[in-house]
Amino acid sequence: MKNFTFKINLQILLSLVLSTLCINIYAGEGSKQTTPDVNHRASLCINNDEYGNFARYGSTNEQRLYIRIQNPNSEKVYLGFTRARRTAPDNSNEIDSKFRIMKPDGTVAFASYNLTSLTANITGTEVQRLSRAQNGPNGVDGVTTAGYVPIVFDPTGMPAGDYWIEFESNSSSYSELYYNYYDITVANNSTKNSIPGRLYSKRWAFAMNNVTTDFTGAFYVFAPDNGSTTGATTQNGFVNKINFNGAGFRPWYFNVAFNNTGPGNSGNAANDQKSVYNASDATKMSPKYEVFLNDPDINVWKNGTYNGNIVINGITNCGIGESNINISVFKSGTIEILLDFNGGDGVYTPGTKDVLTTQTVTASGAPPYAVSVPWNGKDGLGNTIAQGTNIPIVVTFGQAAFHFPIYDVEENQYGFSCTTVRPAAPSGYVLKFYWDDSAITYT
Repeated sequence: MKNFTFKINLQILLSLVLSTLCINIYAGEGSKQTTPDVNHRASLCINNDEYGNFARYGSTNEQRLYIRIQNPNSEKVYLGFTRARRTAPDNSNEIDSKFRIMKPDGTVAFASYNLTSLTANITGTEVQRLSRAQNGPNGVDGVTTAGYVPIVFDPTGMPAGDYWIEFESNSSSYSELYYNYYDITVANNSTKNSIPGRLYSKRWAFAMNNVTTDFTGAFYVFAPDNGSTTGATTQNGFVNKINFNGAGFRPWYFNVAFNNTGPGNSGNAANDQKSVYNASDATKMSPKYEVFLNDPDINVWKNGTYNGNIVINGITNCGIGESNINISVFKSGTIEILLDFNGGDGVYTPGTKDVLTTQTVTASGAPPYAVSVPWNGKDGLGNTIAQGTNIPIVVTFGQAAFHFPIYDVEENQYGFSCTTVRPAAPSGYVLKFYWDDSAITYT
């Protein structure tokens, strides 16, 4: 099994790049976004041990399927599910299951609700089930009878914050659960309009019908801005869209998670971002960011701000092999320092005199944030640089790095696309892809 990582970063460049703002409004969240038709079905993969035990009873932070309730006295949650299945490729062996909803403090908000042949509320043929899940709950967004009759959770009198939904089998013989079609909609009580961008997880788990079925959905990832953390009210940050439509992405069973380091989390940025070969499980995914099916609700997950100012404060030397390159920046992010000894072309060329160093900046307090990056005083071929030599330095600073470790993907034939959703990038910024497969030996 292979665990590759792609790092997506915003970089300061001299060229002008236009960023497209893509905001899609949907009624309902679930199969509408993940399953375009019955031949490309992405089922929720619940309590599969190899794929993170997603959304099970007693789930941890990284396993949870969260529902943000921002205004408990004026919002309701509308839910629809097919009856669960035992295994992902199996269309016939349905079993009874149950779900419950937990409060932000970990106590039960909505008691266990059985999903049986009589109570599962997305029913009919495969085509009918998908249509009802995609149309959403009857009574919301003008849908009358084309959707499903919802199970309703009313949080009136409860606190605002991140609730989560958990699932469990009613049989001790089967612990894994797969829901072919599902919908979870938060809506305003008065207007009956849905509020998209309220459903998220830090580590989604899905299962396709088989190894030859493409996943064609998309995900929206939120990276917090400097000093902003998840809370019961609002936070600021950056949203990117990762789109697999047309990618030839055939994962069968798969996880979706993003973080700010890569497969590693040692603190050595250059090593942490390297792809890992033959990982025995998905432990290298290190989920951190919130991953949505829609653009996160901008009233909760607000826009962050860019600041690409860089100050190079020179190089200090404390002795042979003990130099420091001193930089100041004004936001959290990633600094890349190129000592451009190979021709001064502004491009890092492996195997030459060029030296490339990466440093993560985790800001605290008031800016600017001074960073001293160690350098051993040698070029990329191990030659000591003489005192007084002019050092060609190229410094790049990137905010909001989205690392995307992909676990156990059978095929990704043509490549996914990535779009900056919000805030729109200023002139001079461009979205770039990076990957480091130098540790991969498989041919």
